[in-house]
Amino acid sequence: MTDKPVFTETDKAIQRELAQNPHVDPGAEGLDIEGPPPDPTVLHLDQWSKRRGEESLESAPKIRKQYRNAGYSELEAEDAAADFVGMSFLPHYKKTNNPEDQYRRAFVDALEESPEYVSMKADTVMDALASEIASWHMSSQYIEFKQEQEKRAEEEGEGEGSGAPGGEEMKDAAREAAGKAAGDASDEVESLNDIRDAIGLGQGDDGNRIPKEELLAMFQRVKGSDRLKAICQYLGRFRRMAQAQQRYRIDAGQEEMVGVTMGGPLEQILPSELAGLADNDMQYEVMRKIVEREYMSWDYDGFAKRAKGPIVVVVDESGSMDGDRVHMAKAIALSLYWVASYQNRWVCLVGFSGGRKGNWLTIKPGESKPNELLDWLEHFYCGGTTCDVPLVELPKKWKKLGCPEGKTDVVVITDAMLRVPDKVKNNFNNWKAESQAKMVTIVIGDQPGDLEAVSDATFSVADLDIEQEAVRKVLSI
Repeated sequence: MTDKPVFTETDKAIQRELAQNPHVDPGAEGLDIEGPPPDPTVLHLDQWSKRRGEESLESAPKIRKQYRNAGYSELEAEDAAADFVGMSFLPHYKKTNNPEDQYRRAFVDALEESPEYVSMKADTVMDALASEIASWHMSSQYIEFKQEQEKRAEEEGEGEGSGAPGGEEMKDAAREAAGKAAGDASDEVESLNDIRDAIGLGQGDDGNRIPKEELLAMFQRVKGSDRLKAICQYLGRFRRMAQAQQRYRIDAGQEEMVGVTMGGPLEQILPSELAGLADNDMQYEVMRKIVEREYMSWDYDGFAKRAKGPIVVVVDESGSMDGDRVHMAKAIALSLYWVASYQNRWVCLVGFSGGRKGNWLTIKPGESKPNELLDWLEHFYCGGTTCDVPLVELPKKWKKLGCPEGKTDVVVITDAMLRVPDKVKNNFNNWKAESQAKMVTIVIGDQPGDLEAVSDATFSVADLDIEQEAVRKVLSI
């Protein structure tokens, strides 16, 4: 982006005077600018904040065109956009005393009173891309609001109760437009955060691992894909369930009790030690043990003590899975990708259908592959169903994937009852033993059939709703 000249407030005032009186010589004496000119923005903004308004319009040519069609100059459009970016991005701001555009002042006042805006700002403050996206909706609604009010003022005449600034009807219209703008912006920002979750980023994580422009391109890609939008819409519920399950397991740090130790976590102290607190003669001794960590406690074998292999998620992409089934299955796969990141494990995502070699994506801990992840999510074979990929190709490719050795979790989601030949069954079970792998299989709308012989746990479910025990089981890996 080429640098543009920075205009001072005096420069802008002269430009506005010249716009109204094009025959005035800008160098002539007596140019009528008495006292400080009206402020071009509603908020007090520094040059950096004003530049953000310009950048937001560079990312949204449709909004820039909307300003142009409404009669705004480039400078005026950038000032208006800067107000709305500032309202979304800045934690605190002050308003100017004499803004040039009283309609925008009324719209900003209405936004501040809107519950939708207050809720939205929690997700946009200090978030460059989210605040930019929110500002586009504010700009669009503000332009429509101002045009309608100017037309009404012209038809009814200036005065209280008209569309002129200060009129009660105008204030009501401002509240309605502001509420719609903030509501639409909130929905869009929520979609942005769903996409960040999908590709393994947190809220506000633009410009750190992924430049804002690249993240915006991915956001626009998801908005243009019905499949990706559906997956992201389901993701929130499954992700929250995964987080709840992992907090329960990992905060406790427990997988299996292996004995007794001295001075472990206080919440694991033996009941026999605590019993001493009820004895007047023993309570001080018990307190001494606690302070000096000489008490006896249960010893658990937790996540940190046990080597972890990858999490492998295999999703059926046959034609019968199309629609909600595959969207929910891939949302579960994304939630397990988060679980793998949380546990510092590799993840291997696999899509399969009959006669195909599979759609494979392997991601190491700390590695970011957002575009490849979107490719995997959007991919769909729409073929038949056979067990070649999960039961034959997975063991063959295992060493080539480069995943570390350790306890490996395999999750298969399908909607078909598969027949598994004895040779395939034996080879797969041998591979599981060698690879320390356990497999959980979820079959939608059918029985597991021969998959029971190769799975450590199988579930037959009507759907992949969050209330299903099978879903909770796999998200608690």
